[in-house]
Amino acid sequence: MASGLWLAPIVSATAACDPSALGPAVIKVNEARAELRALPVEGEAPTDVTPAAQAAVAAMKARLDELLDAYMRCAARDLDPDRTVAALMKDLATPEPAADAPVHYGDRLVLAAQRPDNQPRLLAVTATFAIPCGSDAVLFVFEPDGDRWREVLRWQSGPYDEISGVHNRIWVRHFQVTGDAVRRIPPIALSPRDFADEWIAADWAQARSWSMTEVRAALKPWHERLHALRYFEFGAIRRCDGPAEHYQAALSPETQDGAVYLRLEGPVSAFRMTGVATEPAPTCSGPDLSGSLATP
Repeated sequence: MASGLWLAPIVSATAACDPSALGPAVIKVNEARAELRALPVEGEAPTDVTPAAQAAVAAMKARLDELLDAYMRCAARDLDPDRTVAALMKDLATPEPAADAPVHYGDRLVLAAQRPDNQPRLLAVTATFAIPCGSDAVLFVFEPDGDRWREVLRWQSGPYDEISGVHNRIWVRHFQVTGDAVRRIPPIALSPRDFADEWIAADWAQARSWSMTEVRAALKPWHERLHALRYFEFGAIRRCDGPAEHYQAALSPETQDGAVYLRLEGPVSAFRMTGVATEPAPTCSGPDLSGSLATP
């Protein structure tokens, strides 16, 4: 599993614009990506991340940081986020695998840029690339410095030696920047199962804010237990009776004889964890929604 999240404040002064640095930075990203895509992927649902893969993932993130730094040092203050992404992706585009082909490290590289609603003077750039059975992402935040830009924050996962909660899905990354702090904001995920997956994978400081206030104390030990698991699989996802949108997600952890049931409520824009139990709730007996969720 990922060993937490790294939030790295960047305090260096703005370097001078050097147009000649952009070309080599692009080459280094493409080389790092080629090394990622050459890594062997064993089995249909690989969960172990080898030391070589860990090093290659870290190198890819470092090369992306260098590329964005080189580009933003020469970017105008009034840049357009969409045009910025298009300019960068033009040099990073490589043939992508077919939709039904096995996913390798480094596939499906996507850059996205936006000005945070509560900090429109900043520019947030997210880089996402595939790993087997999921994706990894890095957030870079830039602020104006004179007539140019400088990087002030970088947000990324720590090193991980295993990928748990394995299933392919769309990863949602919405962030809010307040001062030197970056936090995830809703929507966290596009389905009840994916929200449960995010809740388990997040550290408690983050998962706590995604939990119903009245039951946070009871949920904390459950979160600690599930967060420490090396592997788990989801079972049936069922809608529960009641006026609100209530769901139950069955989980089969490697250390449990039976399933664990996570209960949550709310629309996609505001999922909240409401409980965890070792027995299914009698009010959650609807059909299994797994085959009709927004993500497979």
